[in-house]
Amino acid sequence: MNRRLIIAMTVMAVMIICLSYMAGSCSGPEQLIVPRHRSVRLRNSRKRRKLQAPEKNTREKAAEKTTEEKEELTPEVFFDALVDMGETIVALDLPYSGSAGAATLDEADEFNCALFVSWTLQEMGLLPEGKTFWFNDEGHGAGYDYIKKDKEHFRVYHPACPITEASMLEPGDICGMEINGYAPHTAVFAGRDPEGKMLWYSAGRTDFGKMAKKGFKPIRFKYYEQEEDILYTIVRIRFDRK
Repeated sequence: MNRRLIIAMTVMAVMIICLSYMAGSCSGPEQLIVPRHRSVRLRNSRKRRKLQAPEKNTREKAAEKTTEEKEELTPEVFFDALVDMGETIVALDLPYSGSAGAATLDEADEFNCALFVSWTLQEMGLLPEGKTFWFNDEGHGAGYDYIKKDKEHFRVYHPACPITEASMLEPGDICGMEINGYAPHTAVFAGRDPEGKMLWYSAGRTDFGKMAKKGFKPIRFKYYEQEEDILYTIVRIRFDRK
């Protein structure tokens, strides 16, 4: 009797061991591989910026229009394109830099005042892709060379006068100036407020943040109104004026 009991217990033990082994062989690989795969994937992943820019840029919107429906080129169209560009720069979380930077927005890792305007003109189709410009007491860059030659769309003037005395400015004028007597700067004149003060679109080091807080509406910058602030160059787009 004891022998039969021992044999029965032995058989049951063997069966339990076999069942445990079979269960382990089915679930084991899945339990090992999946966590390992996920950990490798997470360890090798890199955070990437998510572009939440406007659904369509100015160039794409213009391309969708037929010849009859094509939007007139007005200061307001230019201003809308500047706002689109500002929102895109914020969405890309690009830092400001005073260096030359990328020739196109697609390649950009940083921005500055001149690139802000150059990229906007590229998106509008007024500058070829990859051509940019900047100003001090004169214009520079392949974009400026192109502008001087494209008399169908641009006029260039050199007033070389204090900004506050620049009565010849018109809304939409791209201005090359020096601020505080030395800092080269590019900004777009947007008009005047009810008190006659100048309003600007600008992506300068401090200007851009102030403008972004206002929803990219043009604002007044008092430090453009000092005696040593000189307007050297005006690039005037030949808008469709009624």
